[in-house]
Amino acid sequence: MAVADIMVCIFNVIVRNVLSYHFPDSFLAYTCTCRLTSFIQISCVQFSVWSTVSFTVDRFFAICCQKLKSKYCTERTAAVILTTVCLCSFLIHIPVYFRYEPSYIAGDIRWGCHPVAEYASSPAWKTYKWFAKLLVPLL
Repeated sequence: MAVADIMVCIFNVIVRNVLSYHFPDSFLAYTCTCRLTSFIQISCVQFSVWSTVSFTVDRFFAICCQKLKSKYCTERTAAVILTTVCLCSFLIHIPVYFRYEPSYIAGDIRWGCHPVAEYASSPAWKTYKWFAKLLVPLL
């Protein structure tokens, strides 16, 4: 849980707000880096939230359900659940990487990123948004 929260602090606070603001023409302005940081930001927030939920459920079983404690509150179960939550958090948001295109091209370098034009109107993107909204709470 601490790793997920640190990743949120690094990518959502430091990279997005501090470095992007103070170094606007750094490697963070490249399209591939912008895409990657956007993907990691969304995935880390979701992983942080769902790891907190899984720890809360684990503690509930440990405190309130003594019969289930010995069965579900083990290191192996915790590792399986956290690995599953981590994989799902990152796999669900893979299309976010492809959501952006370069703002402009200078020389051979793609700079900036903004959503592709099809993001608002494409049936594929609408399906992804619907699927993500449905799947995230069911994770």
